[in-house]
Amino acid sequence: VAKHNSKSDCWVVVDGQVLDVTSFLSEHPGGELAILTFAGKDATEEFNMIHPPDVIGKYAPDSVIGMIGGGGGGGAVAGGAPAAGGAPGIPMTEVAKHNSKTDCWVVVDGQVLDVTSFLSEHPGGELAILTFAGKDATEEFNMIHPPDVIGKYAPDSVIGKVGSGAPAAAPAANGGLAEPLLAKGGHQGKDWSRSEKNREMRMKGEGKIPGWWGAVFYMVLGFLKEILFTIVPQKNVTFNGDRVGLTRSAMF
Repeated sequence: VAKHNSKSDCWVVVDGQVLDVTSFLSEHPGGELAILTFAGKDATEEFNMIHPPDVIGKYAPDSVIGMIGGGGGGGAVAGGAPAAGGAPGIPMTEVAKHNSKTDCWVVVDGQVLDVTSFLSEHPGGELAILTFAGKDATEEFNMIHPPDVIGKYAPDSVIGKVGSGAPAAAPAANGGLAEPLLAKGGHQGKDWSRSEKNREMRMKGEGKIPGWWGAVFYMVLGFLKEILFTIVPQKNVTFNGDRVGLTRSAMF
């Protein structure tokens, strides 16, 4: 990526994705310099500070040419699954074997994630992930997470893509990272429409408790959540020994 750092050949990294933005430079609303400052570099932090998470999928989906990786040889992925240098992906049969607390893989949007070490750090608890250990959790994941959450909080958990596990027809000449980055014709950009679809389903659907009983339940639950989040973290009450307010109240 670092070699592509000029106006005529500009790559940047955002949330683990490698973007070829050469042709987009002249179209960028913020000007070319804003992008060229990070040519050949990781611009994730600065990018996410000023852009919504779906901006790449909306305005420059064709710029995504691959994912950041170690660039090693075409060996095998942990657990015996073939690596990208020798096969198009990790089969679901292999993912299904990793379904325990000590060895937990899940699939999200076609990506295979090894979340074993992340279980204890998950804000929603271990069980929320273990329920989908060895399975495809895409639909449920996208219903409650923004599309950039993996890149932000668990980028190292991505170990490959889901595939048939059959031998690749034409591996990269030097193996490793070259094939997914240079073979632009075979790359599929992330489908951001799933996030919008799931959001629409949440907004228009009735939830797991249908009818007006469910409406009342979720309304009360929403109120309680807002009350707790508003009151509990605050520090409005302090004890400083000042009795002026009490004296004034007694007088008037």
